[in-house]
Amino acid sequence: MLDVLKNANNYQEAVLQLQTQPIIASCYYIVIGNKDLEGVIIERDRKEPYKNYYLNEETWYLVATNYDQDKNDKDGRRDYAVNQIQNIGQDQMDIQKLYQDVLKQYPDFHYMTISTSLMNPQNNYFEQFVFI
Repeated sequence: MLDVLKNANNYQEAVLQLQTQPIIASCYYIVIGNKDLEGVIIERDRKEPYKNYYLNEETWYLVATNYDQDKNDKDGRRDYAVNQIQNIGQDQMDIQKLYQDVLKQYPDFHYMTISTSLMNPQNNYFEQFVFI
């Protein structure tokens, strides 16, 4: 990850490096750029990407929890987030609604939640919440 942050010059380079660099354990990378439709969830295993999910004209948001997208949502967080985001709608969504109406609500937010990050590189927005 540090190599990507140091060496990638743009979104495309960062995504390619995260998809191809060897890693020691499976993980999820969530990458966003500063242009419209620059967003991807990369599900990695040790040797290669397992699956990639990109923003596109039909997919205006992506949701990642601790389970692969094609696996059962065991704790209901992904399904809840998808339903809430759909109910709010693209035209009404903003970062505060995302936080208050999705990320700060059960089951996405519960007693095991340690932190929540909100980021939007298009307007240099970053906010980190730590719950202790």
